[in-house]
Amino acid sequence: MRPIVATYKSATTFLAKTVNRLLLSQLPKQQYVFKNSYEALSQLKKVQIKPGYKFMSFDIKSMYTAIPQKDAIDRFKDYCTQNQITSFQYGRDTVDRIDTETMGELVKLCVDDNCFTYDGQIYQQCSGLFMGGSLSPILANIYMQDIDVSVSKHPSVSFYGRYMDDSLLQVKETDINSISTFINGLDPYIKFTHELQVDDSFPFLDILIIVKRNRFDTTVYRKPEYSGITLNFNSYHPFSQKLSVIYGFVHRACKFCSTLSLLNNELKNIKELLLANDYPENLLHKHILQAKKKFLTPPP
Repeated sequence: MRPIVATYKSATTFLAKTVNRLLLSQLPKQQYVFKNSYEALSQLKKVQIKPGYKFMSFDIKSMYTAIPQKDAIDRFKDYCTQNQITSFQYGRDTVDRIDTETMGELVKLCVDDNCFTYDGQIYQQCSGLFMGGSLSPILANIYMQDIDVSVSKHPSVSFYGRYMDDSLLQVKETDINSISTFINGLDPYIKFTHELQVDDSFPFLDILIIVKRNRFDTTVYRKPEYSGITLNFNSYHPFSQKLSVIYGFVHRACKFCSTLSLLNNELKNIKELLLANDYPENLLHKHILQAKKKFLTPPP
């Protein structure tokens, strides 16, 4: 069982959010970590299709709870040392700074504050980062850095990137088993399962990669279990929020779909999805066209 700790009322909620904001704004960006699907797609566009290579993904088993708390904090301190970070600015004045040793203690305080109740009993998670913690994502990414570097440098890996517990690789097809063994041997706590490209398409996050000989196209991917349920037009929400649903879907389509044919097909899917959620057809027709024009027009 993996408990998800609701920390919104905990004693360290404000502290954890503040520390997380400071770390995100002042620690250097990790080379192999995707911020979101859009960044993953941007990096993916640099990939060249090679004969004998296929896409595959690795999924970390229970990533947060698998990472030892002490090791995560030690890796954080090492990461600061490697990047020559000795303090963090917390105020407008540059003299308002927290040294890394103190920041490490604050991180430890937030990580240790993981008590929760279940069936009337109070528990504390003794091992692993807790799901729901503000600092768990950034600590997990820092912990994974050495693994990221090792995988990216493997001679049979031509592309590597990771979004939290999902990694995307382009690998030499004949070395898939050896790569899996190699990756699963990098850390005693982190274990992976993997999926391999079948035929000419491969999904990663909400991106579908369609391989065509020496190139590939991309479009929006939805899992087979996707229910199609979104904000209903008849719900008691401001009209502006309902419009943002339309524009959000179209924005993703315009950014993800690499050809006009794929884009038109995705816009058709969006219209059908929103019609099923009671959006008026004339409203959809008007705003899908407007959104398409907006997001496809190059900035001045």
